[in-house]
Amino acid sequence: MTAPEVLIVIVNWNRREALEHLLADLRELNYPNNRVVVIDNASTDGSAESVAAHFSSVRLVRNPENLGGSGGFNTGMRLALEEGNCSYVWLLDNDVRVEREALSALVDVMEKEPDVGLAGSGILDAAHPDIFVEVGARVSWGASTSLPLLKGESGQEAHEVTSADYVAACSALVRMEALRQVGLMDEGYFLLWDDIDFGLRFRKAGWKVAGVPASRVRHADFSLKRESPLRRYYSTRNALYFFARHAPGISERLKSLERALAGVLLFRFWGYRNFSRAASRGVLDFCRGIRGRADLRFEGSEGFHALPPGGLETLPHRKVLLFPESGKEVPPLLDELKSLASPPGEIALAAEDYKKSQFLSSGLTLLTYDIFSLGSTLRLANRILGERYDLLLSTKASFSPLLGLCNARSPVVLFKETDRLLKKSDPLMKLKYLLAVLFSKAGALLLLPWSFMRRK
Repeated sequence: MTAPEVLIVIVNWNRREALEHLLADLRELNYPNNRVVVIDNASTDGSAESVAAHFSSVRLVRNPENLGGSGGFNTGMRLALEEGNCSYVWLLDNDVRVEREALSALVDVMEKEPDVGLAGSGILDAAHPDIFVEVGARVSWGASTSLPLLKGESGQEAHEVTSADYVAACSALVRMEALRQVGLMDEGYFLLWDDIDFGLRFRKAGWKVAGVPASRVRHADFSLKRESPLRRYYSTRNALYFFARHAPGISERLKSLERALAGVLLFRFWGYRNFSRAASRGVLDFCRGIRGRADLRFEGSEGFHALPPGGLETLPHRKVLLFPESGKEVPPLLDELKSLASPPGEIALAAEDYKKSQFLSSGLTLLTYDIFSLGSTLRLANRILGERYDLLLSTKASFSPLLGLCNARSPVVLFKETDRLLKKSDPLMKLKYLLAVLFSKAGALLLLPWSFMRRK
């Protein structure tokens, strides 16, 4: 029996080296009945020229402008619909790395379960490639966010296929029959939340969405979730559009508005001025009905200061708490602390529950919490404040509510690439959090009519 044909669609924008690695990976797939098309979103780094010169079997389609992830994937899916000779479309980001069985495992699930319209790979942590970051996800209507499935679980062990609300478009297999019914991605998102909307539309149309742990890919950008003001703008604006369209009730709409408005103030209080401006612009553009690509620039410094001459040695550091992004960042932090003329007498580490396995080998006291639970975050914050740490060291790429609360008692040193930035302790931080909560609740009530206006 002939295996179903799969059209592999890769969206690329100025990631030549990553794209070349991915195309090399695809040559090693154990599923030969596939064709590859690269959708280039007007790259200027020679990506398209490299594909044309070195990958003759790959079809190259050049978009005249950057259409974003959703626009690029739609270009590829339109080709599949027009040609009509494939059974599935495999959507891939340009910087993903795929294992040999990644495609065959997805097709196997689709063939065995004809009611599955969309299936996604298990995404492995780039820093710890034996740990899953996500194998599909569900929407948390009460928290106005998404909840990754199998997050922090071992990628070396056998896991059941997950039932999800959506799968990340960095590696998603789409059944053509379902695509004809559901339609293409909503290009109004441009970036972020487009795949969540896409998956939920499959669910609403009666198709199942599955996360397939046997299909394994590595995606560095997905794992690190690097933040930027522009990314925060899209995240804020598009989340509001998503919940305006799909929220089951008024309380869920209010929660999404509260979360967005709280972000405006909390980023400002924490010192991320550009992030606050970005979140504010995201809320404003949502109310204005602005969608698609945004040509925004955020300038000016954030609210941090360079460390004084002498670095960490000049700050109190008898008792230190670490807030690392991943396990690989702990050894360099410890080495730097141990090299001080007077090393700390006590070092502990705070981390999200799902990352716990990354830090067990550090030998440090481990304080964990559920990032999706406000109660868990507040309980650990109170415990940390009671311990009276002299100094907090963080490698977090973005704002952390727990770290922000703990800044009420202790100064924070933010390790940002080669910089060491200092934020002095702010005794009013708890009061500021309360103000942010009150402001967000009042503001959400005022903006609720706009949520209903943006349902379509």
